[in-house]
Amino acid sequence: GYNINSKTNKLLFKVYNPSFIKQYEVQKSTNGTEFASISTISLNTNNQHQTDFEFLDKAFVSNTNFYRIKVVNIDGSSEFSNSIKIASKIKDFDITIPTNVISNNQITFFVESVCKGKFSYIIVDESGRLLQTNHVKFQNGAQNITININANLPKGGYFLKLFVENNETPYVFKMIK
Repeated sequence: GYNINSKTNKLLFKVYNPSFIKQYEVQKSTNGTEFASISTISLNTNNQHQTDFEFLDKAFVSNTNFYRIKVVNIDGSSEFSNSIKIASKIKDFDITIPTNVISNNQITFFVESVCKGKFSYIIVDESGRLLQTNHVKFQNGAQNITININANLPKGGYFLKLFVENNETPYVFKMIK
């Protein structure tokens, strides 16, 4: 496995002679000891040949993640692969908005940070008039944050400006309601 970018870890594994295997579970841990299943891959038992598998983890929440594969056999027994450690390339702080459309009076954005902190935000209309202001706390790692937008704002275009502690340049996003 390896880190593709600041948002995705990629796992690859090969299976030789999967005829006695029912399924695979991809498991993840942030501490290397407590694992949880994040995906299940069921098999076609008629396949007697090598099979290549790929899994993309786009929801990791730590700079370092551990992965392993749990093999569940047809008879119900199970085995675990060795665990691997992937160090992610998370920047000190980064923020992205998957969509700029305000839906149900909310906007969600994705924050990646190496430490916890807070940022202030303002919403202005296209003429620069201040319409809403507040602040949000964030944790270290990767997370989705949703903010509520004033329900009384009419349909139109707006700017969301985020001011992060210790960062002189605000993040600015165009939004549409």
